Amino acid sequence: MRTSEGLDDQRAGGILTRSRRPEGMIASLLYQLNHAPLWRREITVWDRRMRAASLDRLLALGLHRLGWMGRDEAILLRKLVRPGMQVVDVGANIGLYSLLFARLVEQNGFVLAFEPEPNLFAILRENCTNNNITNVAPFQCALGQANGLASFHRSAFNSGDNRLENSSMGHDAVEVKVERFDDLQPESRPDFVKIDVQGHELGALSGMERALSANPQVQVLFEFFPAGLRRAGTAPESLLSFFRERGFELYETEGARLKRSRNVRELDSALRGSRYTNLLAARGTIETDD
Repeated sequence: MRTSEGLDDQRAGGILTRSRRPEGMIASLLYQLNHAPLWRREITVWDRRMRAASLDRLLALGLHRLGWMGRDEAILLRKLVRPGMQVVDVGANIGLYSLLFARLVEQNGFVLAFEPEPNLFAILRENCTNNNITNVAPFQCALGQANGLASFHRSAFNSGDNRLENSSMGHDAVEVKVERFDDLQPESRPDFVKIDVQGHELGALSGMERALSANPQVQVLFEFFPAGLRRAGTAPESLLSFFRERGFELYETEGARLKRSRNVRELDSALRGSRYTNLLAARGTIETDD
């Protein structure tokens, strides 16, 4: 396992520990507070009983329940995902969207949900079980362009900001398995892919080229986060080129609406710092709200 600057080589339950920097010790304590068993409560969101893995996930579930988060995304997904589809959820977290997909595809459809972080994966499985979900298959791994192991960095404050790269202070690390989707699911022919992996989208997509070529109608909804892509070593234009070179058109989401995407220079200029947007890649022309 790779270690980032300021980490020693001691391990505690597979987690790299920061013992040389007081800032790292504070981050570790905050991580433990955020993930205390106290916060593993259940809340109903979108008619599903969802258990949180941490305080930040409990807050996120509460905001989704109130409609302050995820409302537009849910409306858009209800337009795009239909009964009988096979959906791939890359970066499933605790499974809120995986369970939404399970409802949308109905019993003749199927969802493959990928989450590498052990605590989040355990809650993902629990949420599937508690809701009697039988058409979601959870996988405890990250998706990438090569099979192997990687250091997975976990945010002390935001479990939606976990990532594969050697990142800045405030993240603890755990070793996770990385799989190529095409090796793991060689016969898969997905209809819809949702991917949110904090800048590592290109690696995950590169490992599923066969699956993406198997279905000309496949659509991919992905986060376009230029700063995150650069931090992961990917030029933002490389991610967009991946799709265009394979015959995809790109569409921006604007609330629950779709419009034709601006070029990469305009997007990059508009999405400075921590700003991001969701893009939809689809072959051929789809109905937009321009």
